[in-house]
Amino acid sequence: MSKTSILFALGLLLATAHAPPVHANTRCPGANQPTHIFLAQGGTQFSDTVTIVDTNTTDCNGDSNPRDFDGDYDLGIGGGFFGSSTQWDVTAGCGYDLNVHATTGLAVSTTGLVAAGSVGVDDTTGPTVVTDPSGATLSCQVDGTVTPETDSDDCLAPFVGAWAAPCGGVGGDDGYWIFVHAESSAGTLTADF
Repeated sequence: MSKTSILFALGLLLATAHAPPVHANTRCPGANQPTHIFLAQGGTQFSDTVTIVDTNTTDCNGDSNPRDFDGDYDLGIGGGFFGSSTQWDVTAGCGYDLNVHATTGLAVSTTGLVAAGSVGVDDTTGPTVVTDPSGATLSCQVDGTVTPETDSDDCLAPFVGAWAAPCGGVGGDDGYWIFVHAESSAGTLTADF
């Protein structure tokens, strides 16, 4: 399964609020879940699209579906995504089932170059929730773009090496996105648990 977000923004906003981290390895002991691998997208040096591919086969989020997207130990083309909250699972019954990680972390290039870019949050006021006639949640959708210049519900901040997600690091998808912009073509993104 994969998940994609697009960055259209060029302006950058700064914020300092952070969500409390939860140690995700309690569900998958021994797994290095807060680490993602990133690769450049199509050889470009600036990524405005991130696609995440679930690469772990363990049921790290405990939902009895080991191959679903859980935001842990994934491969990101152009960046990465980290679950940082259960807010919309609890509030709207979205069923994201993400493990929760810190909204801070470190990007490391395996090519010897600086790993830098932007960290963004999509739809901070929550997803669009679709319900059936009885009121049960059928789906939750964010708009899939991080565009703070045109969408006041989005946030974006620059990073070089270490990141801190803006706006508390929680979007309508219960997480935040890393867009790698620098010359680095491969490396790791590791949340601080």
